[in-house]
Amino acid sequence: AGSFTLKDAGIFNIYATFAPSNETAAVSAVKDEIASWIRQDFSRDEIDKARRIMVSQEITPMQTMDGQAYSLGSGEFYAANPRFSETYLKLLSGITPADIRKVAAKYLRAENMTLVVLAPEGISAAPAPADKKAVEISCAKDVLANGIPLLTREDHRLPFVYICMAAGGGLLAENDGNSGITRFMSDLMIKGTAKRTGAEIAAETESLGGSITPFSGNNSFGLRAVCMSPDAGKFMEIAGDCLLNAGFHEDEIAKQKMFQSAEIAQQRESPVFLAGEALRKVIYGAHPYHLNALGTATAVEKIRRHDLTGYRNTRVNSSNLVVAVF
Repeated sequence: AGSFTLKDAGIFNIYATFAPSNETAAVSAVKDEIASWIRQDFSRDEIDKARRIMVSQEITPMQTMDGQAYSLGSGEFYAANPRFSETYLKLLSGITPADIRKVAAKYLRAENMTLVVLAPEGISAAPAPADKKAVEISCAKDVLANGIPLLTREDHRLPFVYICMAAGGGLLAENDGNSGITRFMSDLMIKGTAKRTGAEIAAETESLGGSITPFSGNNSFGLRAVCMSPDAGKFMEIAGDCLLNAGFHEDEIAKQKMFQSAEIAQQRESPVFLAGEALRKVIYGAHPYHLNALGTATAVEKIRRHDLTGYRNTRVNSSNLVVAVF
């Protein structure tokens, strides 16, 4: 459940996911629950629990400058008061069981409700088909002539193609000296190749209504793309160009150092991150999993173009790559 209630009329919503055969029971249960809020009061314990959760949700973002800026901006935009967060917390502290019952009776009425159920055609409120394999769409695996595994899956209900090119790497391939290089390199892959600038890559993909984004993690890195079906060939070509021929231009390297160093500094504003960092060092010791995916400011500053090309050439090869097209 959730609410979106600002200066103007808002929405109270309840979402539920269930097997189609349980539709009648699930909808009835939700309606009965709403009706109970009008017939009887919530207990003090329930309200105190909800209040603590909401206070925590409101003040947790305040631990960072980003969260404080968002609070000020959204307060001004939605409530015409940049310090509305303080007003909100004061109002929360005064809520009583009678207040909630009054609000429920005023707004959560049957004539004020919209019910939407999205279920498979023909089996709503009916037993699920016994043979589930009949509706599954299988994934096929082939090996290309160059040895790269290719995973494909066809589903023509929507005209989209999803592409993923993944290589083994990430934290497992890093050490204290080059910490953060996987994230650094993968982000630069879409910032220019031998024949395209970063701006041209962005313009080309956006004009076709699709996107190409880099990723990196503990064990892998690569590129993901999504596009309309007629443009699949074009996106495969662009993504392949980015993966194999990233230029790692000096001006983009300088920008990436600035961006990644700023992210590292922002991370260190969070007590939760610092606690997790300390825990990883205890759990993993010298294993690469103790490292931060963004690296350290010192290691990032030392990264040079030849480091990036060397890392890419070592990792992006037919024995360490898989391509999926769904």
